[in-house]
Amino acid sequence: MQQPMKQTPPIEDQGPKTMLTLIGTLRPNQVPPLFQLIAAGEQTGSLKVNSRGNEIRVDFIAGRIVAAVSFNAEESDGSQLKSKLGHLLLRQGKINEQQRDQALLRCDENKGLQFGEALVELGILTPDSLRATLREQAKMTLRSLLIFPEGDFDFETSQPVDLTDEGLDLKVEEFLRLARVHDAEWEMIRDLLPSRDMILGYTDGGRDKADAARMNMHQQLILSLVDGKRSIRQVCQIATLHDFEVYQFLYMMTKAGIMRPVPVSGDEQVE
Repeated sequence: MQQPMKQTPPIEDQGPKTMLTLIGTLRPNQVPPLFQLIAAGEQTGSLKVNSRGNEIRVDFIAGRIVAAVSFNAEESDGSQLKSKLGHLLLRQGKINEQQRDQALLRCDENKGLQFGEALVELGILTPDSLRATLREQAKMTLRSLLIFPEGDFDFETSQPVDLTDEGLDLKVEEFLRLARVHDAEWEMIRDLLPSRDMILGYTDGGRDKADAARMNMHQQLILSLVDGKRSIRQVCQIATLHDFEVYQFLYMMTKAGIMRPVPVSGDEQVE
């Protein structure tokens, strides 16, 4: 739905723009045309997608994607965001555990300070190194949204100063073109794991096979979380890997016959 609102100049003033207000519930294959609509109007604002307490926020400036983040909307302190970013930086070898703890302490002492900002303030990371990791994290968030386009969404225009510019600066058409290369892979994930509310358990002998395989600590944590009761959504909330990486891992385990979907009776509901 398109309606005129007060005009806000984009980063480079190219004349007045018609502002968009978009509200609805995501359907399969709706994310690409939604992104394209925002890009075509060169909109500046935030697209928020909320699904059972999990929120994905994608920031646009003049129709270009500048940031994307996924977090638990019920966590006011952003602890999940700090954990996911911290573990990603650890896996990339950019920080060690002591440096991570230093940054977390700095955040505790300075309310409102972002985890990445603390790492830069302490001289542990350069701004460019932090932005490179934030870009990778943002791209995984966007891929997650394409695989499981679930939840209610709203897009509201705003001034660029209100947004988080992580140096992503990604053209929508460029991102969608690169994403189309993975269409077949992501379709296979959706076919096997059609919903984040799906519950997984182990097949007969599946856990023994998983324990015998070489797994890193992040994968081992996911294996311990799969208990025939937790949904994929709940596993993602606790896991140290990004949601996109969790989907890929669970897909491989299910395809290999190590895990299987657990039937849920009609009167059972996933919390």
